[in-house]
Amino acid sequence: MVAYLLERLDRPPDQTGAGAAADPTSTGRVAADVVERLMLAAAIVLGALLFAGTLAGDDETSWWGIVAGAGCAALGYAAVAALFARARRRLTGGAATLINAYADGVALGVAALAIAFSPLGYVALAAFVVLAVRGRGQAGQKYQGLRILR
Repeated sequence: MVAYLLERLDRPPDQTGAGAAADPTSTGRVAADVVERLMLAAAIVLGALLFAGTLAGDDETSWWGIVAGAGCAALGYAAVAALFARARRRLTGGAATLINAYADGVALGVAALAIAFSPLGYVALAAFVVLAVRGRGQAGQKYQGLRILR
């Protein structure tokens, strides 16, 4: 919700949505970028601590969990951020800014499931790798969408 409010910050109604994201001088977009970078840093730190804490709880050596957890968090962010950025480009208005709220909900759900059922963390990691590889392969392609033939 914070990202949604930042997107709307100090902007007249005609400058919201997909066109507003293209304007890097806009106050709301710059503020949203700062918050996004801070959230990435927090995600990497928390991912590292969670991975290391899980290893320490199982009486394993936990120092390498810091590095692996940071890497997993960065991979997950890169894959999901690219996916939601592509989706955001195709949407307009309030729907484009609510993509961030959907991303937050998905992140909380995946985290809760990975904590409750440990093997699901590996499934999520594999899904992030697939998203990153497929997103990179489709980066240059134009979205075809549905076409109406007359």
